[in-house]
Parts: sequence; C-alpha cells; structure tokens
Amino acid sequence: MTEESVEELIETHNRRVRRMMRAVIVAYVAAFVLSASAVFVSIYSSQSAIAESERKSAVALVESQRKWCALLVPLDLNYQTNTPPTESGRRFAAIVHGLRADFGCQ
Repeated sequence: MTEESVEELIETHNRRVRRMMRAVIVAYVAAFVLSASAVFVSIYSSQSAIAESERKSAVALVESQRKWCALLVPLDLNYQTNTPPTESGRRFAAIVHGLRADFGCQ
C-alpha cells in the first residue's frame, strides 16, 4: 500500500464516521422532537379532558338545581300562604325557603 492509498482509506473512513455521527445526531434530535411532541399532546389532551369534565359538572349542577327548584318553589309558595300550624312544620318551611334562596330559584 502506498502512502496515498492509506490516506485515501483514512479519508474514506473519516467520511463514514462523520456520516455516522450525523445520523446519530439526527436520530437524537428526532427522538427529542417526538418526545417533546408527545408531552405537548399529553398536556393538551389532559387540559381538554379537564375542561370537558368541568363543563359536564357545571351542566349537571344546573340540571340538579333545576330539579330541586321544581320541588322547592311550590312547597315554599304553599308554606308562605299556608303557615304550618306546628313548630316542626314551621322549621321545615324555613328550611325549604332557605334552600330555595340558596339554589336561586325564582
């Protein structure tokens, strides 16, 4: 082997090593980008799920209050016009009136 062919072999080897290093760097960058994307998607999905859960809870709360109001309003109106004769009846009427106010029933 001549000195020139040895240098050519070394240069070829160095090119292959540089190519391999670039491939490794690209693989690491791609892995980092994919990992960061996965974290972003996970956080976004979690926030979306939390927002949807909060929305459903709010809807359920409004529906529950509507149902309670359907019961409390007629009772309260009746107790306002016809005061219960017993102490326990008046306490119950006061509780119904307080619940009506707490729920914001019309």
